[in-house]
Amino acid sequence: MPLHAPTRPHWLIAVLSLMVALLTGCGPQGDSTPAVSVLGIISQYSLTGRPISTLQVKATSKDGKTLSYAASGLPPGISLDPASGNITGTATTVGTYPVAVTVATESGKSSRNFTWNIYSDALVVTRSGGQIRLAGYDTFTGTTGWCFKASDTSTPSSTDACWQTTIAKAVAQQLPLPVYTMWTRDGSGNISAPISGPCSSALMAAATQPSVVGPVVCLVTSAGELAVELDDQRAPLSSGNFLAYVNDGFYDGTVFHRILGTPGAAHPIGLGEAGAYTYSGGNFNRKVATYPPVAREATGLLNLAGSVGLVPVYDSTAAVFQLQNRFFINFVDNPSLDSSGNALDPNSLPLVFGKVIYDAGTTLTALRATPVINTVAGEPSQPSTPPVIGTAFRVK
Repeated sequence: MPLHAPTRPHWLIAVLSLMVALLTGCGPQGDSTPAVSVLGIISQYSLTGRPISTLQVKATSKDGKTLSYAASGLPPGISLDPASGNITGTATTVGTYPVAVTVATESGKSSRNFTWNIYSDALVVTRSGGQIRLAGYDTFTGTTGWCFKASDTSTPSSTDACWQTTIAKAVAQQLPLPVYTMWTRDGSGNISAPISGPCSSALMAAATQPSVVGPVVCLVTSAGELAVELDDQRAPLSSGNFLAYVNDGFYDGTVFHRILGTPGAAHPIGLGEAGAYTYSGGNFNRKVATYPPVAREATGLLNLAGSVGLVPVYDSTAAVFQLQNRFFINFVDNPSLDSSGNALDPNSLPLVFGKVIYDAGTTLTALRATPVINTVAGEPSQPSTPPVIGTAFRVK
């Protein structure tokens, strides 16, 4: 999970002080290549996907002539304004970049070189055995520790007992976790801006309404957020099965591999299936279930728009349909899935165990609008770019 860079004193990170004195001499034309004087220049580091604090190249011209600025070797996504000398942007690519900044007048120019390191996310949140695990903060140069708080958003002091310095640590906080907040700290005791999670405050507000009585899972997808309330009273087995996969982080990185009823790709059913495949290099890679199949329950829950359930998968070895990790979301009412009238085996019907209670008004629409191509069998349901589940997290 990404974390903001630690806050630095302005002379370290808010301003890149390149104090360049452009001095003129008495050469043949009255000018000479200016001398260079530099104060406070340091190597820079940033995280991908996070806007950098504006860096300003500062320079003076002794004769008052207009300055222009240029830079070569800047990380992708970062640029310099040639008139003001301000460097802004959001780095996109991890790497080490040798940068040369040049300040010029009509009399001459001067340059200064430094290194800019771009790192990936400073902290990674994973789940195992119902616990949260933080790892990887040490990949961000300059970070000397991290603080994790559950259900507490107050900024820690630099000496707070929450600070950890181990590279990886299991947090003694059992799920569900209503909210967590993380900070990093540098060697000077400067504390970063907080990152809270796992989902938005709007989703958390919806999940904690008095009318919501069942467990709630937040799905963060490339199409937006979803909050799914599980009916653990009428569907205890399938709800428990789904939560087991969620708490293990099994669904993180999986995709919606089947989209039915996309506008323009006619189909009598409208739903999306997920949780069974990852996607890379143009290929769908099946993810093997890690828990035994669960028994089918007579829940009485219907396939209404927004309902969520398990997808039966045929096991040719056992010659039965089994309910495991694969799940679906109904985009529209699908009454044909509520009876076995068109099914050879009633066990082949999906089993509803919950419903979407929040989608920011756009997520389900965006998922349904995913462009699809025909499968080998000719079904218009294979996403050309599958929506990705970034994380699935129990929040209530």
